[in-house]
Amino acid sequence: MKRVRKVVILTESVRSELVATGRIEPEKLVVIPAGVNTIRFNPDIDIDNMKEKYGLTNKTTILFASTFIRLKGVEYLVKAANIIVNEFSY
Repeated sequence: MKRVRKVVILTESVRSELVATGRIEPEKLVVIPAGVNTIRFNPDIDIDNMKEKYGLTNKTTILFASTFIRLKGVEYLVKAANIIVNEFSY
């Protein structure tokens, strides 16, 4: 890391962790949060049309929009869905 000029990271928490290790100087770290394409991922979309498009009308839907990594806890979402469907017959 001594030869690196800049390191781009996604969050301030990662920055804090890296600085705490003492392996890289804080001034070499640049935080650039992950961006979102607001045209494709538009919060103003018509949900009913979207559900109809994907055959989800009158169905409970859950959206998980992220990377599938352990840190995100998606395994708990999957386990919870299994319980809701198989133990509560929902």
